[in-house]
Amino acid sequence: MEIKDGKDQYFSIQFYTKSGEVKTLPRARACGLPFSMTENRMRGVQEVDALGNAVGHVIPISIDNIRMFNGERIRL
Repeated sequence: MEIKDGKDQYFSIQFYTKSGEVKTLPRARACGLPFSMTENRMRGVQEVDALGNAVGHVIPISIDNIRMFNGERIRL
């Protein structure tokens, strides 16, 4: 998610929301947020369609709430 080479990097992600439900984005990209992401341990993620067009808005996700990334289970 942190690789920056000038092109959008697409990935799949599954995470827990504030209410505790599991949300899955089968195709997403990393986006910026208007606050310091490293101090708040947050990342901005936006869902995209098959052509790379944005679907919806940027979702702030705590890195501690990520459950799966590209089909790999995340262990803390």
